[in-house]
Amino acid sequence: MTPSVPVFDVADHRQPPRAQASGVHIVLTPYTEIHTPAGPSRWTVDGGARVYLLDGGEAVAVAEVIDSRDAQPQRQAAAIAEITPWARPLAHLARTWRLDDRQKALRELLEDRGYVQVYRDASEELQTVYDKGAWARKIRDTFASNDDPADREGAGLGVAILARLSRERAAAAEAALATLPPVDQSLPPLSALWELPWRPRLPGAVRSWNERIFPLLAQRWKQDLDTSQRDTLIHWAVQCGISKADIHRTTGIARTTIDRTLESTPPTRSPS
Repeated sequence: MTPSVPVFDVADHRQPPRAQASGVHIVLTPYTEIHTPAGPSRWTVDGGARVYLLDGGEAVAVAEVIDSRDAQPQRQAAAIAEITPWARPLAHLARTWRLDDRQKALRELLEDRGYVQVYRDASEELQTVYDKGAWARKIRDTFASNDDPADREGAGLGVAILARLSRERAAAAEAALATLPPVDQSLPPLSALWELPWRPRLPGAVRSWNERIFPLLAQRWKQDLDTSQRDTLIHWAVQCGISKADIHRTTGIARTTIDRTLESTPPTRSPS
């Protein structure tokens, strides 16, 4: 049985709206004008609403429901039903990316070895100066949490923080894998309605969640090596628009096996 996800209806047009809970939840924004890129310096304007999947205050995915005001409740309910089975693994996966970004930023700061950038007194230009105290404070103020050692400073503290972030990243990756729903005959891929909210919203930009879910599904399949699940996984990936070359590269399944599976009758989906 798919775990439920709390849903909040808010009168807030911010993108994304304010968090309504500490964990994974869904927020519905009110009916408004939605501006969608339609080419260089061109936009289309439609009536609709947004459905956000949030992890605390972090936006994980967003669906723009373009339709009349009267049709919104039914369309929003369909979008919520679609995202609910994937909500928790998507939230954990997005958390791994945020932790990757924090580790990268901290490593870059550690490489500065005591140098910091400051504004000159008489202008708005930045200059690089050696100030080990300011550098150490920046490490603690920007990256440290209550779980990090209070008796370390500078590089020593930075190394401890990196170790913690690495553990948190591993735990998030494990949780993403553990909370994946079964890709069976009743669970289709996410539609193109659901996008990555923090990616550039430009024509042609890659915003597919399915492309990011597939490696996790492939990883789980490799642990079991179930032939029936292999065939279902191949059909699921093709339905997402993932190329046969990418299926082969991600899963290691021979291209001849992929072709043979696709030539067979695809699994019949039972009602969701």
